[in-house]
Amino acid sequence: MSLIPRKSEILIPESFPKPGYAGDEPGVTLSRLPGIQDGGRGARVLLIHTGHLGDTVMALAAMRRARATLPNADIRALVIPPVDQLLRACDWLDDVIVLPRLSAARSPMPYLKWLGVFGQVTAFRPHLSVSYVPDPEGQVFLAASAAPIRVGPAKGHNWIYTRAWMTHALGWQVLSPSRFERYEKIADHAGFITSNRPGLEGLKVDQDVAEGAEQLLQDADLLKITLLISGSKAEKCWPLESYVSLVRLLSITYGMKPILVTGPTEKSIAPKLRSQLGDKAVFVDNQPLPVLAQVLKASDLVVSVDSGPGHIAAALGRPMVYIAPTKNVTGFVPTGERIRVVNATRLSDINVEQVMSEIEASIARVSTLQTSGTE
Repeated sequence: MSLIPRKSEILIPESFPKPGYAGDEPGVTLSRLPGIQDGGRGARVLLIHTGHLGDTVMALAAMRRARATLPNADIRALVIPPVDQLLRACDWLDDVIVLPRLSAARSPMPYLKWLGVFGQVTAFRPHLSVSYVPDPEGQVFLAASAAPIRVGPAKGHNWIYTRAWMTHALGWQVLSPSRFERYEKIADHAGFITSNRPGLEGLKVDQDVAEGAEQLLQDADLLKITLLISGSKAEKCWPLESYVSLVRLLSITYGMKPILVTGPTEKSIAPKLRSQLGDKAVFVDNQPLPVLAQVLKASDLVVSVDSGPGHIAAALGRPMVYIAPTKNVTGFVPTGERIRVVNATRLSDINVEQVMSEIEASIARVSTLQTSGTE
């Protein structure tokens, strides 16, 4: 295994346009990949994202562009758990390599598994490696892959990048503050053709997962509005009483039971919601990620704060009302015509009527699209 791969020449693509955002800066050629005239048949591609759940999910649409460009290539992703649970159900990846999280390691085993990933990456021997984050882990595996073509964001102080071990390193300061746009720019420089498909569109789950989600939703109404309750960070939490008021307002307005989703960090919140709302809502508490994804996939509308599950809903292409601090709107809120945003300096300043107004507008739009047959 060599941690100092041979230096690659920077070439202007012959069959793909230069990135449009970086002036005369050349993109990376794909003409050197095996089978490039046959959809990349025989080519091996490694997509690296070592960020947490929400960040990785935000990158999936950009990562999916590799499959749109190279439909016959062997494309694999290197990610940390639990996002691997979702990626294994994607129809555009051949395999998923899981990098164990070391932050909570209490034994040597995760470290041994971490080293084992080196063996997997070097045995794969990718022709093209793309890293979507400048995290040290991603940078190390980008270098360890020894791919002739390597693309990724660079921080000037990092030794991997200053040694010019990459075909093309994007200066961190030239990338957009929006994570979505940042990932798209990296995909541009990798030469990937633009694809408008959401990252998790077409997600396939096992029959037992589908049946489990169906069981959870058996009391839900024909109109399924899902509220994602987040309690992981105080600045990302909408007040509990606001959710209670919104559920009651939805019940009066539409005569339906909203679906309330909580996770492991909301253990103290879920009982309070149950005690105040009783049978006015359908409760989905602390479900495995694939089951949660199936619940969101079945939803007509999702209301969320800036959270991992919220990004999953966006990556599934669901219509959404996003409640976010103003400072997070540019960087973290998903973009697109399906997304409506309510923001304020503090989430506690956002009132129920504001959110309800956006819900009504979203439902009206979805109904219009369904009637016209375009949804």
